[in-house]
Amino acid sequence: MSMAVTASDQGGDATTLRISPDEGSLKPEEQTAISAVEARFSERARHPVTLDSLLAEWEQFVSEVEQGYALFVYEYLNDLTTRDLVEELLDSVPKSLQKKIAISVQPLDARFKAATEPDDDSRLSRYFRVRAKWWWRRIPTKLVGSLAEGLALVVPGGGPEGL
Repeated sequence: MSMAVTASDQGGDATTLRISPDEGSLKPEEQTAISAVEARFSERARHPVTLDSLLAEWEQFVSEVEQGYALFVYEYLNDLTTRDLVEELLDSVPKSLQKKIAISVQPLDARFKAATEPDDDSRLSRYFRVRAKWWWRRIPTKLVGSLAEGLALVVPGGGPEGL
């Protein structure tokens, strides 16, 4: 496993995120831990799931949020579950490996936070029981398309606000 994933920064330039700052190989117990979690995730999903694919999916979703996520609320909520899997993987591996993986996750999380705002009006909870993790309580600052319609605020005596 290469333990690298190609991603785009906010400007759209390709960058490579690595889970190891020295680009060295993983310790055997770290590779075993990752492989065990990947196997568990793959069995649950009924298709191959790897650390690299999870990071790539989270990065793709973050990019879509930055550009203006236009799909329906339910797709947005579904895409948030990718970050749940990243967190579950982090919780399932040794601390030393968590730090290596965090090198890739933290910049993506920072980009997501920059492209979103707190869901202070609990708009997401109209569609789903929002989970405790911070990413479940954030909505894009750039609301467009179906997501904008689904998350529009209803103002007393009027129609949706923000459309």
